[in-house]
Amino acid sequence: MCDDPCALATPIPSVWACHPTALRTDRNGAVTNRYLHGPEVDHVFADQSAEDGLLWALADHQGTVRDWADYDAATDTTTVADHLKYDSFGNIASQSSSTHKPHFAYTGREWDPDAGMYYYRARWYDPATGQF
Repeated sequence: MCDDPCALATPIPSVWACHPTALRTDRNGAVTNRYLHGPEVDHVFADQSAEDGLLWALADHQGTVRDWADYDAATDTTTVADHLKYDSFGNIASQSSSTHKPHFAYTGREWDPDAGMYYYRARWYDPATGQF
């Protein structure tokens, strides 16, 4: 486990597998989220948490996660658990779920709600100003 050394706000411990975040933990070290990543850079497949269960990321051509889908194996149905709309700079303009807090969003990058910025590995992006 490690804390992001670039964090602007109070760091949240994460476990890194190569680069993508594989696990997120709370301040006590308990796992809160597990992530499944694809073979491409910034390609998140799924997010599993106690609150939301297993949600599958549906992204556009830029890697921006537009929908988080829930698959029900018992009924063989898929429903959109959360639909996100963004403005041109990556601000979430609307979100259908009031409880889901996506960690991966605009261009597949990690969102830090405390900082109000996306983490692009070596730098932070502020969607409010459109600047790194």
